[in-house]
Amino acid sequence: MTLFQNLVLFVFICAHAGAELVIDAQPEVISLELTPQLVVNCSITDSHVPGLDTINSLSLSRYNETKKEFDVLLSLDTHTLSLQQLVQFRHAQISFGNLYVTLTLRNPTQSDAKVYRCNVSGDSSLWKNITRVSKKEIKYETNLTVLLEEIRRLKEEKDRDQLSCKKEELNGLNKIHSKLLFVGNSKVVKELFDPLTLTCSIQDLMNDRNETSTVQSIYILHEANGFIATISKDQPVVTTNQDVNLLAVKGKLHDDSSKNSNLQVTWTNPKFSESGKYFCGAHINNAQGRNEHWNEMLTITVERLQFDDIVKVMYDIQRQVDEDKKRLQTFHENLTNNFII
Repeated sequence: MTLFQNLVLFVFICAHAGAELVIDAQPEVISLELTPQLVVNCSITDSHVPGLDTINSLSLSRYNETKKEFDVLLSLDTHTLSLQQLVQFRHAQISFGNLYVTLTLRNPTQSDAKVYRCNVSGDSSLWKNITRVSKKEIKYETNLTVLLEEIRRLKEEKDRDQLSCKKEELNGLNKIHSKLLFVGNSKVVKELFDPLTLTCSIQDLMNDRNETSTVQSIYILHEANGFIATISKDQPVVTTNQDVNLLAVKGKLHDDSSKNSNLQVTWTNPKFSESGKYFCGAHINNAQGRNEHWNEMLTITVERLQFDDIVKVMYDIQRQVDEDKKRLQTFHENLTNNFII
């Protein structure tokens, strides 16, 4: 075969590459706390890829923004049907078989919204180690419509929970729902000047019958800005909304019922748009093994800065400068006197 014929064949193969290599994802758009699982499937249909006489391996990888390259997650040797897992996941399910691999991520987060790539490697009668690629992008969005529906549901559930709590108190039963606390350092703060800290905590999960519940997740929502932060058993590191300008976040879930599980967020310079209703939600697995959803609401007012506020701040700064000057002068005088002695 001439060089020209080889080139023509190569172009033909490339033009048809990936036709039988399929990567599928469900869903293609995920939202934190609203998407129970993300399923990414990489497969070869009809056991054939155009241009490949032999298929040697099938792999699933994910794009790494930091390294600017794809990290291989799973690699399947199609001859031995042995699977190599190169990245460990928390609460993930992996399945594979003849020419397919499937990764299921439970409760996916924003960090899972990336470009996934399916690679197949094989040989032809003309070339060795030929690779075909197919990609799928998973997007992340804060679905305000869904969030508002969730907020309305939380309000309705809160009313039911309050009624249920009253009945339980009358009957001397569990009083756990009152143990979810949602507080702020202040309900009214000045825009750009006063810090704002919101803390959602769960205290003493043991009820009157010495039965213990466990916290599965805690999250904080804003009625307009949507998701703020969350922490869960599946994602023990606090996850935040990158569009929200937070100074600090911290949180911890404890299995020990004597220790408080909590989630805290802080704005150094809150903006007027951060006024409104905040919701703290918690998913609980009670002593009977049933899932419960607790919630509390907190209204925060961020007041716009007035001229008098600026004058007061300038006065405080000047007073602090004067005090610092006096302390510095006293220090120098003491230092001089000690040197003379």
